[in-house]
Amino acid sequence: MKKITLLLLLLFVFTKTICASSNDSYDGTIWQVNYSDGEQILLKLSLNKRAFSLYSRKGSTRDILGPKAALGNIIGKVNAHTIEIKGDYLLKNDTLFLEGVYESLTSKQKFEGIIFNSKFEGTLEAFSMTGEQTDSFKPLDDYYELTKMAIDTVERYLFNPEILKSKKWNNIKKKTLKISQKVVDDYEYKTLFNFYGRQLPFTHFGMLPSYSSRSSSSNTPKKKVSKFSIKEINKNTVLFDVNSFSASADEINPYIDTLKSMQFDNLIIDLRDNYGGSVSSAMPLARYLVKEKLYGGVFLTKKYFDQHTELPQIEDYNSFKEFSEASFSMIISGIRNHEGLCLTVRPDEQTFDGNIYVLTNGNTASTCEPLVYGLKHAKRAVIIGEITAGQMLNGEKFTMNSKYDLFLPTADYYTVDGAKIDKIGVTPHIETASKDALKRVLEIIN
Repeated sequence: MKKITLLLLLLFVFTKTICASSNDSYDGTIWQVNYSDGEQILLKLSLNKRAFSLYSRKGSTRDILGPKAALGNIIGKVNAHTIEIKGDYLLKNDTLFLEGVYESLTSKQKFEGIIFNSKFEGTLEAFSMTGEQTDSFKPLDDYYELTKMAIDTVERYLFNPEILKSKKWNNIKKKTLKISQKVVDDYEYKTLFNFYGRQLPFTHFGMLPSYSSRSSSSNTPKKKVSKFSIKEINKNTVLFDVNSFSASADEINPYIDTLKSMQFDNLIIDLRDNYGGSVSSAMPLARYLVKEKLYGGVFLTKKYFDQHTELPQIEDYNSFKEFSEASFSMIISGIRNHEGLCLTVRPDEQTFDGNIYVLTNGNTASTCEPLVYGLKHAKRAVIIGEITAGQMLNGEKFTMNSKYDLFLPTADYYTVDGAKIDKIGVTPHIETASKDALKRVLEIIN
C-alpha cells in the first residue's frame, strides 16, 4: 500500500513538473503578431495559474497620451498598455488554448487563440491574428523617420500654410517626433499619430494602413454589402437608404432610374451612418432632387491660400473653375491646377416633384454634408435627426511606405453662402435621436 501511495505521489509530482515546465517555457515570452489588415504589434505573454495576459510594452499608453494616462490608469479608466488580452488558458500537449477579451485604446472584442511550436494564431470579431515568438520589444519600423516623412508631406500639401505657423502645430510636431522614438509597433505609432492629429483644427487627417498591406496580408473574402436600397413604405412614400457614397456614378444610376420609374409623393433619403465617399457618386442623386441650378459651394486649394489671406466673397465664387460632372480624378486635377473649384448641380430632365426628407446623425459625414446643407439652404428638403459629423474637406492619400498612407486635407470647403462645415456640421430642421428619426418622419408625413 505504501509503495502504491509513493508511486502516485511521484506521478503527481512528475505531472506538475511537466506542466510547470511547459508553462515556464511560455511565460514571459514576446510575440510579434500580424493583424489581417497588415498591422504588426508586439505582445508579452504572462501566465498565472489558469489565467493569461498578453500585453503591449509597459508604459506605452503613458508615452502616447501623456501624464493624464497615468492618472486614468490609477482610477481604472485607462489601460496602462495600449493593447491587453486577458482571459483563461488550457494547456494540452504543449499547446496553449486561449480564450478571453481583447482590449485596446480604440476597441474591445472577444478573443480566441492558440500557441504551439512557437506559432501564434488568434481570431477577433473584426480580424484575425498570426505571429511568431521574438526576442524583445525592438521597434518593428523606423517610426521616427516615418514621422519626419509625414510632417514633410503635411508641410508641402496642406491646403492652408498659415495653419503651419501656429503654436499648436509646432507643439504637435515636436511631441510626435519625440514620442515616435519610443514606440515599438504599428498600433502604438498609429495611435500616436492619430491622437495628436485629432487636436488639429481640421478633419480628414490620419495615418492609415495602406491598401497594399491590407490586400496582401489577408486572403479572407469580404462580404459585399449593398450601398443602396429602395423600400416602398406605402403607395405614397419611398425610403432610399444610402449607406455610402464610396461608389461610382454607374453604381447609383440604376437606383435613380428605379426611383424615376415609380409614382409616389414622399421620398425619404436615409444618410444615417453614411461616412461619405466620392462626389461623383452623390451627383446623380443631387441632380434628381434639385429643381433648378444649385451651387454646392467651393473648394479652396493651396494655390488660393498661397496668394490670399482673406476668404473670397460669395459673389466671387463664379470666378472659380466650375465642375458639375465630377469624378475623383477631375477633382484632384482641379485642386492641383486651380485656386478653387465651384461645385454646381444642374437638374436632370426628370426630377422628383414631391416632398423630400433627409435623415441624418453624427456619422453623416463628408460628401453627405454639402448635399444636406444644399438641400436645406435651397428649402428643397426637411432635414431630420442629429447634427452631422462636421467632416467636410477634400482629403487625399499620400504613400509613406509599404504599410502606411497619410490621409491629408488638400482643399478647404465653404458652402454656397460662405459657411464652414468642417468641425461644425449641419444642424437639421428637426433634431431627434438617430434611432427615432425615421419614426419622426413617418409621423410628419401621416
